Parts: sequence; structure tokens; C-alpha cells
Amino acid sequence: MSFETDSRIFNSRSKSKIQSSYHRLQSWFGHERGALLLVWCLRFGSLLLLMAWAWYRADEIPSQQLGNGWLTIIALGSFQVATAMLGMLQPRKWREQSVKFLQNLIELLLISLAILCLNSANNVLWILYLVPIVSAIRFLTDNKRTIVISAAIVMATLVGFLSSSRLLDAGVPLIITTFGTLVLYVLRRLSINPSALVDQKTEIAQILDQYPSGICVIDQQRRLVFVNSSLVQQFGSWSPAQRCDQYLRCEHANCLVCQHPQQSISRQNLRLPNNRKVPFSVESRAIADGQLLLLFLKPANAIRLDLYEHLLHAIVEGNEQSYRNALSRFLDSIRQDFRAETAAIFWLVDGRLQRDICSGPPLPFTEYYEPGQGITGLTLISMADSQRGCTIVVNNLGELESASISHSLTETSVIYPKYHEHYQQALPSRQVRHLIAAPINGRQRIIGVLRLVNHLDQDGKPDDDGFQRFHETDLNLICERLAQALEYREFYLEQQRQLDEISRFYRIYAASTQGREVFETIVKEALNAFSDASKCEIRRFDRFSQTLQFEAACHRRGFDYGSPPSKLSGVNARAIREATIQYVEDTQQDADFIQRDRPIGALMVAPLIGYLGISGILTIDYPQPRTFTAEERKRFEMLATHARLAAAVIWRNEQSECLHRHIQKIGQEVSEGLPQVYRNVLTALHQLIGYDAASIQLLSNSALQIVECDGFTNRDIVHTLWFATDDESLPHSRVIRQQQPLIVYDLAQEFPQFVVQAAHYYSETIHSALYLPLLYRNQCIGLIALKSGIPSFYRSGDLVIGQLIANAAASAIDNARLVETLQLRQTQLHDLLIHSTKLLEIPTEQQLLRSYAQLATRLFDCEHCVIFLHRRATGLFDIAASSQDEMLDDDPYYRQIAETVAAGDRIIRLCGEELSTFYARHGLTGDNLIHLPTARGRSLLAGSIQSQDGLNLVIVLENRTISSGDDNFPETSDAFLILFGQQVLNGFAIINMRRITRESLGIDVHDLLNLVQGTIIFPSTILQKQFERDDALIPYRQRILNLNRAANYVYQELRNIQDDLRGLSKLEKPFIELLNEHLELVRERIGDHVSIHIESCPQINIPADVTYALFRIFQEALANIAKHAGFRERKSGNIRISFNVEQQEFTFIIEDDGKGFVATPVNREESYGLRSICDRAKRIGAVATIEPRISGGVRVCVQGRLAKGEIYA
Repeated sequence: MSFETDSRIFNSRSKSKIQSSYHRLQSWFGHERGALLLVWCLRFGSLLLLMAWAWYRADEIPSQQLGNGWLTIIALGSFQVATAMLGMLQPRKWREQSVKFLQNLIELLLISLAILCLNSANNVLWILYLVPIVSAIRFLTDNKRTIVISAAIVMATLVGFLSSSRLLDAGVPLIITTFGTLVLYVLRRLSINPSALVDQKTEIAQILDQYPSGICVIDQQRRLVFVNSSLVQQFGSWSPAQRCDQYLRCEHANCLVCQHPQQSISRQNLRLPNNRKVPFSVESRAIADGQLLLLFLKPANAIRLDLYEHLLHAIVEGNEQSYRNALSRFLDSIRQDFRAETAAIFWLVDGRLQRDICSGPPLPFTEYYEPGQGITGLTLISMADSQRGCTIVVNNLGELESASISHSLTETSVIYPKYHEHYQQALPSRQVRHLIAAPINGRQRIIGVLRLVNHLDQDGKPDDDGFQRFHETDLNLICERLAQALEYREFYLEQQRQLDEISRFYRIYAASTQGREVFETIVKEALNAFSDASKCEIRRFDRFSQTLQFEAACHRRGFDYGSPPSKLSGVNARAIREATIQYVEDTQQDADFIQRDRPIGALMVAPLIGYLGISGILTIDYPQPRTFTAEERKRFEMLATHARLAAAVIWRNEQSECLHRHIQKIGQEVSEGLPQVYRNVLTALHQLIGYDAASIQLLSNSALQIVECDGFTNRDIVHTLWFATDDESLPHSRVIRQQQPLIVYDLAQEFPQFVVQAAHYYSETIHSALYLPLLYRNQCIGLIALKSGIPSFYRSGDLVIGQLIANAAASAIDNARLVETLQLRQTQLHDLLIHSTKLLEIPTEQQLLRSYAQLATRLFDCEHCVIFLHRRATGLFDIAASSQDEMLDDDPYYRQIAETVAAGDRIIRLCGEELSTFYARHGLTGDNLIHLPTARGRSLLAGSIQSQDGLNLVIVLENRTISSGDDNFPETSDAFLILFGQQVLNGFAIINMRRITRESLGIDVHDLLNLVQGTIIFPSTILQKQFERDDALIPYRQRILNLNRAANYVYQELRNIQDDLRGLSKLEKPFIELLNEHLELVRERIGDHVSIHIESCPQINIPADVTYALFRIFQEALANIAKHAGFRERKSGNIRISFNVEQQEFTFIIEDDGKGFVATPVNREESYGLRSICDRAKRIGAVATIEPRISGGVRVCVQGRLAKGEIYA
């Protein structure tokens, strides 16, 4: 029986679908668009017919006529295509009567020309004239339509007369066009047109007038064409000039129902003549003519508008109790109107129906229905292609054989025994016979179900007929209006919540401009939003210490849990771990909850997740267990969003400011050196990210060397660690190769080999790590390793901060290196310049090389330097000097190295295995390197420099000191080595120039000596001997004697100058004897009345260069005394001379009691004699002090130190 019923239902539905499709197609062709498509199909079909005829009859038609025919066909086709395109581009313009009228006339003319050219008077082409006739009948008004039809008949007849040879043939086009026009008019009269409804006595008007629902017909201008009697009884008389909105008094004058056909029924509020607003169900249909529209109006079932409006008022008031009372009264009115024994409203909550409000006898039990359970549950099962529920009507439920069910799912049990007995006991009738359940369908979902049980008769007993079809219709309408009110309530409550949230947001937003005070505002707003809550608190998550730092709290109950940092644990830890809001409705049932001193019954915990990860939590506590509603959860989510945004802004700004300060400090303190830069970088990373251990590793010789670390027990040992960059088992290699930061969440899983060697790297307690490459100018110079003992400690947000600090660190490290290089270069250049000023004090080339070798060890920060010099003519090294006294200057092994360097003519920089091979090739192994402090070769820098005059200089530097941080010499040393060598060659050039100058001056002095000896000394000696024989010349004898003595003094001085210029300062006599001899020569110049005292230590010999320098100082001092002391103007004077040597320290003093002088720097600089005394003292490494004596006169004191072994008896 069920199968047969389903088959009938299926066949009925199929037949109705076919009929509906046919009517829709027929109606569509009756519309303007469908008719337009049909007319254009006829036009293009006629064009194709002409083309086929011309091609078929081409042989029978003269060529000239055939050509003219094809031209006409092309013109006709072009005209049709052009009009079609213009119609699509400007449809409104193309609908005008004048445009269509002109189009039909042109089309008639082109068709006539084509028929004349093709000479087809006796064929079927005359039916082409029917195309413009069809268009005129369908789209033109009466006058233009008549003109086009008449023109078509006349032109067809005329063309037939002109193109035919017989009179009988000329009548064919007249007959075809006339007969076709009559047929079209007859067919048109079969459909509805305005004239069929203008006369109220026509058959169709009488049929529509008897229709019980209100019917009106309107034209395209919305003017009334026909109104039936049912509608006239409600709205009164009408006139054809009235529009439908004027007659029906629509609530909206520009509604779309009367402008376009509406297949579905719509609800419209219309006003009756008594100004009462009445809802109508309106359905609009288009008439085939396309100019008329039928409106079917039916008044909706009655509804208690007062109760409905009261329900709306209660919704607006926002009082929950008033709303429930109004809904109860509304349900009572429904139960009474439908004469039901009981009525109930079920809400769809969490996928099942739950009874909330009922009317009638009390029902002392709760009801729940899953979808498909019982009759009530069947309403939730929607029909095909619909998301709404369906109404279920069941009558005679107690008599299953005669039960009628208005639902296709008849195989489902309609009786749900769980509540059937309860209803039989609760209802006065003690039975459940009739039941109607209608879904309260919202726009997007099913809100609930309105159900009525037992339709009663006048005596209050269940009626035998039960609920009828009109009951279902009325109840659906009521449920529809009720759904609108409920959706309005939901919308209104949602708007209220949004307004509250917006107000709360603006208060929080206003407080956010005051900095951290926003947190106080958030917790206060939270307690206002949750009236039963006892406390709200915001804490910031410190990942490094794994604690929650107090930020703000608000308490309602007058107690405080305390503000010290709390350890991350319990529900707070779960919220941060899972990154989701935690709702604990009963803390006693939660295993993670940790009970405090003050009892907490329920709580909500929300993690505050920012762009860098979880940064804190927001908690709300309740003193008692409770169930959190969906609204409360949503409100807490919104509050957590506000807190998250505010916290993200505040904490991000604080973090940005802290980051800016640290980056600025890293960049500003570059000039303080690399160690300070390292400390600043680690301090920034510790404060902004956190770590248990950290290290800065820089690339050196394809390996990573730790240059700074923090958090390790033994920092000195860690500084000796190196990491290979080609070892894929280490994370360092991946970071250097990819030049991308790397987060290692678990070292044991991702890099097990590193964990195996953890003891070697002092990383036993490390579980997670963050590696940041140091990138500067697209080059990786090293990395920063941050390590933590907490698994998965580092997060993706740390990459942003870490990489910013790493980039600043890379720039600062490179700049610090550059600053150190510049400072070192400045120091080197300064020392080199200072040493260049001492060239005048260096007499020989050997001493020059030795001094520059010792200077190179300081400038290049190395252990040893050896310099070789040879002239290009010989090819052999002439001079060699070492910076160490223990090494021989003519070491054969280093000579081989020098020859190799000179032959290569390039800078050689070696270290490691390459240096060992280089040493072995030149015989330097083992004990041959004993002269080095470390007794082994670590690095070497050597280069050859040539001068323009043929000098070739080779400089070899060994073992850069460990304090430099890198064993090998940097690349910047190459240029400075060349500069250093050029300076050495310049020193050689200066010494050679000085030697040549001295030799030239020596020759000149030698010639002067010969002149003095020949012109003065020899003649004065002869005169002296003659004066001794002749007594008459006795008065002049003393003068001749003084002249001879002065000449000998001048001669001796010139000899000393000559020896000084030639470098022959070998004085064979003891120093004191030299002083006495010189005193005898200058005795007369000083004065015989001056007392001269000489004090000296026991007889010793000192080096010749020291003796010569002191003797020249003695000469200059006595010359100054003779010239400036003024002893000739006095009767007496004293000169004291002393020379003492004690423990290699010597003191030479010459002082007098003459006039003296005022000791000023200007006097010393302008006095050549005083300056020469100081310069000669510097040449022997002594210091000369020239100062006036307190009692008068001048004191010259020379103090110096003799090298060990230079003093001998």
C-alpha cells in the first residue's frame, strides 16, 4: 500500500512538472523577450531561404540580375545584423514605436528588391512578407500596425505584377499575404488582450469576476484594466485611469510585485477604505500578450494584531519576563483560535527540540526530540532542495487504520511512546487524537516548532474531523509571522550586544591612549559584563621564567589573591598550551585545577594571543559552579578580543621601544670595541627573547668560532670551541648554508648527533634552540645561538625580534671591526710616522733595518720580523736584520724564504698546514723555530718591495699574537705591509742622501783644512821662529804665539768636523784627557782669571760614539760660556766640570757662575748651540737638561745609560 501511494505521488508530481514546463515555455513566448526571439528567428530564417533560393536558381537567372540579387541579400543581412546589435546596445531606444515602424518599412523594401532581382514571382518567397507583418502585429500599435500590414500587401502585389508574365501569377502574392495576415489575427485573438477585459460582459471577464479571491489586471503603466467583484467589495469602485498602488493603497508605492511577474506568493500590507491595514497574499502572473499582469489577492488568516504588537513591544523593552508573558498570551490566543486542547513552543537548541512555553493544562514533564523522533521531530526533516522544516498534520492518531498523515515519510513511527502516556495522563481528554506541528522557519535556519494537540469541538471534546487543510495554512502563516518577531528579537538582542560591545570597546579604546591604564579599564568592564563574577585579572606571560606577571585585577567580593608572579600551572597552563579559551564550569571536576586559599567554583581563562604568540591571559572567576551560556561565552570571547588587542598594542609598543633602545645602543657603542658590542647584543636578546645559554659565533677559516658567550659554566673553555660549517649533523651548517634563521623545537629529535656530542659543547641541559644568522651586505659573517632548557621554548614570533637584533648586531660587528681596523691603522701610521722622525738619529743601514724590524712586531702585532735588503746588480742580500737578538741576521733558512718571496714578487699569507709545508720546503722545522716565543709557526706574512733605484726589500712577519683573536694576518695587512716597506726604503734613501751630503761636506772641509794649514799655520810658525831670533820683535812675539794657537784651534775644530761628517769619530785618548786638551785651546777665549775644576770618576773607557757625542757637547758648552758668561768683564769666575758613571748610568755636568739666561722655550728653539746639545744627547739615547742656576750662571746636565758590556776599564 505504501509503494502504490508513493508511485501515485511520483506520477502526479512528474505530470505537474511537465505541464508547468510547457506553460512556462508558452508564457515565455508570450512575453516580449520570447516574442522578440521568435521574430528574429523568422528574420534570419527568411534570409537563409533567400540565400538558398539564389544559389539553387543561379543557373536560371541572368548574371546581372543574380549579382543584383546577391547584393540585395547582403544588404538585407547587414541591415538585420546592424539592427540586432543596436537593439542589444540600446534596447530602450529600439523599443520606440517609430524605430520599429521604420525598421519594418526598410525590411519590406529590401525583401521586395530581392524578389525582383531574383525573378521569383511563382515561388514560395512571398511568405517572407509575413515576417514584418508578424513584427508589426506583435510590437506596433494600431495605426502603425495597419500601415505596415497594408504596405506589405500592396508591395507584394506590386512586385508580383512587375515580375510575372501572367495576370494569374500576379495574384499569388496578394492571396498569400492577405491569407497569412488573417491567420495571424485569428491566432492572436485566441489569447487575452486588453479588449477582452475592457468589456465587463465578455466571457473571460465574467469568469474572473466570479473568482472568490481578489483579481485585478494592469497594463505596463500599472493602470487598472480589470477588477473583479470580490476586490471591489473590499476596496470600492475603480476607474481605468487609476494605478494599482492608488487603488489598493499599497504600503510601498514602488513595490516590485506589480512590475514583474512573481511566481512565489508575497505578503503585502494594503489599506482598506476604512484605513485599516490588512495583510494580503499576492501572486502575479503575466498574460501571454505581455502587456497585462494578473494580480491574485487573498486576505491572510486573522491574527491577534494587538497581541503580536504587544510581543514586539516586549522585545523592544528588553525585559525577559515581559517577553515571556507576551509570548504566553500570544500562544494562548493561538490555542483558543484553533480550539486546541494544548499548545506548546519548542526551541531548537544544540540540534534537538526542547519544550519551553506551553498553553493549556500544565505538563509536569520535560520534552526533548531529536530530528525524526515522533511527529514533533519530523518537522525538522526538510523536503528536497529546502533548508526549512515542514508542517506535519496527524488526525485520528489513536486509530492507526484511519490515521491521516500529511507527510511523505509515513514509514516513520508517528507515536513516540516516551511522552505518549504522560500526555494521556496530563490532558483532560485523556487521549491524543489530533496533532499539528508547524516549524518556525527563519530566513537561514529553523528556530523552533509550534505544536497543537487535539482539535476540540463545541463541547470541548476531540473533534472527529481533526485539523483541516486551512488550519495548516493558517498555522503556517502564524509561524511565519512569529518567526519574523523572533528573528527581530534575536537581531535586536544582537544589536544590543553589539552596542554594548561597541560602548565597551570605545571605553577601552579611550583608555588605551593612557598607556597601561587600559588594563584596569578592561578588568572593570569585565566585571560589569559578568555580574556574578567575583574577580577578573590580566597577567603577562614571561616565557623565560615560565611565570605569569601581574598586570591588573578587579575584585567584587573584597578579597585578593595577591599580585606576585605565579608559576605557570593548572588551567592557566592548559590555556596557554592549547591556545584556546578554557571554560571550567565546576573546578572540582577539573583535574588540572589547583585550588587556592579562596574557593573558586568556576572560571574562564582566555589566552591573549598577539602577532608574536601568546603574551598573557585573561581570567574571570566565580565563587560557585555554574553553566556558561552561549551568550556568556560569546561575550567573554569579545572581551578577550579587546584585551588581546589592547595588550598587543601596549606590550608591542613596550617591546618596540625596548628593541629600539637596544638596537640604538648596539649601534652607538661601536667605537667602544667588539667586546662591548657582544655584551650589548646578548643583553638585548636576554631581555626581549630570553635564553639559558647564548653564544655569538663568527666565521673564520670556514669554521665558526665562539667569540662571546653567556650562561655557560666555564666561559674560557667555551671560547676555544669551533664548529665546522660542512657538518650536516649540526644545525650551524644549515643556518650558514641557507642564511635563514632556524628554530629547533626539540634537539633530540631534529639533531640527535648534536645531543650525542652535547657534553663536548657544554649543552647537556639544552632542549630547544634558536639560531640567527648574522647577515651584513648579503654576506653571512656568523650566527647567534640561543638555547633553552624548555622544549619548544622558541616560537615563530621570536624570529622577527631575533633577526632584527641579529641584523643590527651584524652591522655593529662589522663596523666595530672597521673601527678597530681604522684605529689600528691610525696607530700604526702614527707609530710609523714617529719612527720616521728618528731617522736622523740612526747612523747606519744595519741599525735602520734593526729598528724597523722591532717596529714591525709592534705594528703588525706579531712575534717576529726579519728584513732583508739587496741591490739588483748583485742579486745577493747585502743586509739582514731581525727583531730578536737571539736570532742571527744572516740565518740561511730565512735567506731562502726571502729569496722565494723576492722571486714570487707577491704578498704571501699562510697559516696552518700550508705554513707547515712552506717551512718544511725551506728547512725550518723543530728547533729551527726555537727563537719564536711559541716555538712553532702559526701564521706568516711576507712581501717584496722594490724601489726605483734598484733596492729590493723583503719583509717576513711570523705568528700573529693570540690576543688579536685570529692567528692569521688579515687581508688589510697586505696594503700596510707595502706601505711599511716603502717607508723602510725611504729611510734607506734618507741615510744614503745624508751619507753623500756628509761626504761632500767632508771634502769641502778637507780643502778648507789644507787652506788654513798652508796660509795660516805654516806662515805663523815661521814668523814665530823668526820672532824668537830677533829681539826687536819681542813685543810682538806673544801676539804671534796667540795667532798660532788660534790657528791650531781652528784647524783642530775643522778636523773634528771632518771626522764627524765622514763618520770617523774614533777617539783613541781617554775622555778626561780630551777635555783637558780642549781646555788648553779655549783657555784664552774664556780668560786666564777663570777657575776651571774637573771632577771625574776613576779612569774608565766608554764607547767611541758616546765619547764623541759628549766631547762635542763639551765643546758647544764651553763656546757658549766664552761667548755669553761675561767673564772678561769680571775679575773672577768659576767653571765646574764633572763626569760620573754608576751602574751603567752616566752623568756629565758643565756649569758656570756667569750671567746666565732666562729659560724659555723660545730661547732654546732660537739658540742653535742649545739645540745641538740636545740633539747630540738624543743620538746616544741620553737626555740633556739646560737650565739657569739659582746663584747665577748656566747648568748643562747630560744623563744617559750605557748598554751592558760597553763599559770597560
